[in-house]
Amino acid sequence: MMAHQSGELTLSNKIFEYIRFNLHYHFLKGLAQWFVYVFIVLAVFGFILLKDSRSKCYPVWFISSMTWFLLELHKLTMVYLPTRYQVSLFVSMGLVMSVVANEILSMPAGRRKSVFKTVTLAGLLFLISINIYNYYDMHLNRTYVIRDTNEYLSKQLKKNDIVLGAWAPSLTWDSKVKALPVWNNFLNYKDPISAFKPKVVIAETDEQDSEQAWKGQGINLMEISDSARTVRIGQWDIKIYWIRQ
Repeated sequence: MMAHQSGELTLSNKIFEYIRFNLHYHFLKGLAQWFVYVFIVLAVFGFILLKDSRSKCYPVWFISSMTWFLLELHKLTMVYLPTRYQVSLFVSMGLVMSVVANEILSMPAGRRKSVFKTVTLAGLLFLISINIYNYYDMHLNRTYVIRDTNEYLSKQLKKNDIVLGAWAPSLTWDSKVKALPVWNNFLNYKDPISAFKPKVVIAETDEQDSEQAWKGQGINLMEISDSARTVRIGQWDIKIYWIRQ
């Protein structure tokens, strides 16, 4: 799946271009960059603590979490790095930070250790502040389009209906239908209208979500539909086609 959508890992000069692009585009801009900076500081502290820590558990926790982080780094070489592939990388970074922060805050009192604790608490409070701001901003700008679309489809569809499209599973939570994603040359892409006889097809207006699985087979979704409805979800225009039966 990863190779199909994000490009296979090959050892070439292009890898450094992909890494540089992904770092600057996904990790080192906006509020996300501060998460990375705090991670770097705590990771450095983490290596220092390997010598100073008296805890038997800390080296195991730190090395294990750091190993997970290093294994996740291969995603920086992807040609296309969607959010769903970034999640586990951020979680691994968060785990490293949690392990190190817990060890620092658990240290006995001391002048040098007080500096470590102060820096750690400042970093954690800074990240908490960013998260609070993000949640507040998302709450203010939330549109509830996915919820409303789910309600709309649940009222129109019947239990045994079939809905096709990459967005179908996300928009049919409240329905008792069978939702099948479609990706060109990969999944459910061979003449899907005849094969599945769907009641509804959900696709982005430019069909990028399926890599033009419909247009690539000469299927004009508008022509084979009784009607269609367009909704805007984030930066994507999604069209719901009611296929003529």
